Amino acid sequence: MREEPPAGSVRLLESEDADPVLRSVYESVRSNRAGMLTRSDAWWTHRLLADPESWRQGKSKLRFVVFEEAGVATGYAIYRQKSTWEDFLADGEVDVSEVITTTPDAHSALWGFLTNIDLFPQVEWWNMPVDDPLPWKIDDPRRIKRKMVDALWVRVMDVPAALSGRTYDDDGVVTFELNDPTRPETSGTYRLEVVDGVGECQRAEATADVSFQADILGSLYLGAGDAPAMSAAGRIDGDPGAVRTLHRILRTDQPPWCPEVF
Repeated sequence: MREEPPAGSVRLLESEDADPVLRSVYESVRSNRAGMLTRSDAWWTHRLLADPESWRQGKSKLRFVVFEEAGVATGYAIYRQKSTWEDFLADGEVDVSEVITTTPDAHSALWGFLTNIDLFPQVEWWNMPVDDPLPWKIDDPRRIKRKMVDALWVRVMDVPAALSGRTYDDDGVVTFELNDPTRPETSGTYRLEVVDGVGECQRAEATADVSFQADILGSLYLGAGDAPAMSAAGRIDGDPGAVRTLHRILRTDQPPWCPEVF
């Protein structure tokens, strides 16, 4: 990695000390990233921190590393290791299960640690956010092999509550007609108005600017949908200007990410 060493320190955590540190960092990030879920005590205990032998698949026990700045944890990583050799050369694997950071320094430090473990040159993480800056921090981004897959599917059941309940990066007004053949009571015309990042959505007796089906709203809701592309594909009908307004209002600067499997 090409950056100067960040100010702070990386240290390993014992499993019995990891719980409160990881929870604190996770909660700092969760409220600012669409798609991240609230984790119950049971989820932390029996899913994230549990480490039965049957889950290891020949790898090490779970290991925890934290980055601290001025004594405050600003990032952590959870991983396992598996030692292998190929033609008398070390080819060990670091299997990353989670990296959560609140600062750029924490991100750089933790990935610097994970990619420089002696005898373990292979590093894998199955669920990296699509906007993770790691490829921009190395001299040859092509060394990172990436494959994008869909993860979290959303179906909006209560349109006014859902659109009034999320936050927005841009203001604007759009009236849309929603067609939900599976749940007809959700169908109808709605008006969404966003002022100072706060949205208010309610049913409307007005001519819609755009119209689409329920699956399109689910794709747009978390902030990563592409309304102009959907319009070009014939999935959103309406004035091109209104389509752009819809896109601008619902799009978020930071794309959604769900670190869970459920």
